[in-house]
Amino acid sequence: MRKAIVLFSGGLDSIIACKLLQKNGWEVVALFIDTGFIGREIDGEIERKIRDIADEEDIRLIVVDAKNCYFQKVLLHPRFGYGKGANPCIDCRIFMMNRARELKEEIGADVIATGEVLGQRPMTQNKNTFRLVEKKTGIRILRPLSEKLLNKDSENWCLDIQGRGMKRQIELKEKLNMASYLPHAGGCILTEEVFSHRFKELLKNEESIELSDAILLEIGRHFRLPSGTKVVLARDERECKYLQGFCKRYVCFFPAERPGAIAVAKKIEIGDEKIIVSLIAYYSKKRRIKVNYCLEGKEYTKEGEPFSRYSASLLMI
Repeated sequence: MRKAIVLFSGGLDSIIACKLLQKNGWEVVALFIDTGFIGREIDGEIERKIRDIADEEDIRLIVVDAKNCYFQKVLLHPRFGYGKGANPCIDCRIFMMNRARELKEEIGADVIATGEVLGQRPMTQNKNTFRLVEKKTGIRILRPLSEKLLNKDSENWCLDIQGRGMKRQIELKEKLNMASYLPHAGGCILTEEVFSHRFKELLKNEESIELSDAILLEIGRHFRLPSGTKVVLARDERECKYLQGFCKRYVCFFPAERPGAIAVAKKIEIGDEKIIVSLIAYYSKKRRIKVNYCLEGKEYTKEGEPFSRYSASLLMI
């Protein structure tokens, strides 16, 4: 039996690609490459949802954690640049295909396939980009949903879907008795306007950036203080709990009395404490507040009054 690796997002197109291959006698191994930016880390459910979908559809799934490698090699230094947002789509496809090629060699697969549809996405799903990715990776990629439009020698069961409409995919979902799928394949947050703005601001103002800095861009309110210090302030209880996980690597500020917003900063300069306390007081809706924080192994308490709305807005990124 021929074996195919299918790049898998849990979205409708990648599931259809898997089902078409299975129906036509292929052994399918679905590959989900976790870059850290598919869905939000705070939700912590994308991988679980993808595993559930693979189980429901009887698809063997392999998950690869590529967060750090993707961040360093792709997100920070994309050879082919970013899209409209912070999305290095072409570099991302090349990165994923190279990872798939490694697995292909490891398990002895015959082909790498995707659920890509010709013309669905302007930057990556066109013939020129398809050819570019194949040239840079040395891989001939099978795209079952559009293969008839790409290869005159395609197998009879391949399809000729193109464009952004989903009518034919919805029809195939019913025909193939598919149970569920992730809308928008979980969503790449690198394309989002707010995340992109914060990411570009981070690149401009920080000498060095770590993966955790980029992950923090997904949540909270963000501020740049006059000293250059970057502060992230939680908006709700869920974000407060999430930010607590950063306290070993960042300076964390906790209101002495709850409820109240938690703030984190990678480092602080003299005088930053007063500004951070005033931000916490304003967003915690307190007339006066005590805030505890730990710096270089010592615990401190600082009191302060809230900023005005205007003063807080001047610092917001």
